[in-house]
Amino acid sequence: MKRLTFAVLLLPLALPVLAGQPEGWAYQLFVDRDLWQQQRIQVVPRVQLGVLADSEAAGLDTDEGLLLNRAELLVYRPLKGRVQPGLGAKAGPMRQRWDWGFRLEGRYGSEFAPLYGVDDGRDQRLKLSLPQWYLQGYAPLLDGVTLQLGNFISSVGNENDSPSDPPRPFYSHSLSYDYGPKRHVGALFSARLPWAQQRGQWSADLGLVQGWDNLQDNNDRPTLLTALHWQRRDNRLTLDWESLWGAEQSASSGQLQAPFKVLSEQSRTRQFQSLTLRYWNKDKRWRTDLNVIDGRQRGGDAGPGLISTDSHWYGANLTVVRQLAPQWQLATGYEWLRDKDHAHSTLPGGIYQSGRISLSWFPEAWLRIRPELRYDDYRQAAGQPDQDNRWLLSLDATLFL
Repeated sequence: MKRLTFAVLLLPLALPVLAGQPEGWAYQLFVDRDLWQQQRIQVVPRVQLGVLADSEAAGLDTDEGLLLNRAELLVYRPLKGRVQPGLGAKAGPMRQRWDWGFRLEGRYGSEFAPLYGVDDGRDQRLKLSLPQWYLQGYAPLLDGVTLQLGNFISSVGNENDSPSDPPRPFYSHSLSYDYGPKRHVGALFSARLPWAQQRGQWSADLGLVQGWDNLQDNNDRPTLLTALHWQRRDNRLTLDWESLWGAEQSASSGQLQAPFKVLSEQSRTRQFQSLTLRYWNKDKRWRTDLNVIDGRQRGGDAGPGLISTDSHWYGANLTVVRQLAPQWQLATGYEWLRDKDHAHSTLPGGIYQSGRISLSWFPEAWLRIRPELRYDDYRQAAGQPDQDNRWLLSLDATLFL
């Protein structure tokens, strides 16, 4: 906490210096720009600070106060190819040359998704982690293919832990994010589909991963990741369907993994699907995101906090983003989610509704300041008050250096 307080006190002193520097100045602090540009290696620091306060609600716990969400360094070589793993295909002719890329991220802060097998039992408020580390390769085969190997943020769902928009115009996470996978360790194969480009750009993903958020799998069966991506020719409409299927049970109580705790010596399958539609108007000043999720977990052994009967959760969230001016962006969102079986071990379950509104201001291209107001309501939760709600107010600042 002392380190965080010291950093915050120094921040106002540093801002006048930052404001006098051109965009991307931090890159030059780390590398010989000409040499590294030849290799296409990028070095990107990011810092995010937030202040958060909420009204009390049983079962909805929020880390209030001043937060250092992230102080992170990204080192990566972007992959050149007509298809990007988990992101879909690009327009244009197939690239004829082989290529490779990599990404390494180091982070210190409260924004943390544990990777079981390396992050077990870490309960500090601020944590040091490696959210992503992977290699990529592109081959001019079929209509263009890529292979990604390592630890990467899950492409299943509409949201991840990146502070950038899209896909994340809000400071707080959606319920769909809480109920979905965060990271995968394994392999992801992506291919652009050789269909007529007049129908848009199509691509597909196929992967084998160590389940949900696992470095060391809690059973001996890998999980299958599949996806289908489509983008209209004018790039104003995209459709993404992603799915995970595999056994996610733990054989012993010492291997139990939150938030979906399943104990069994037999295979207990978990399925999760996400469908996302994203639309921009002609001048791209309006954007609408619609995301629908569906998750199912087969029950295992009975016990406190365990999923002992087959569970099902599903929901939808709608976000509308308006570019008010080059420096101003307004975002509003509504979400509904049902978890009547109380599959999630750290949330109350039942039926949730959530509304959010945020206003992003970019006084400089590298600085975003964003207030947000959020309201949550849940009903019919197991083992909790029949109904409760809360208000959440936050203000965050992100430096994209």
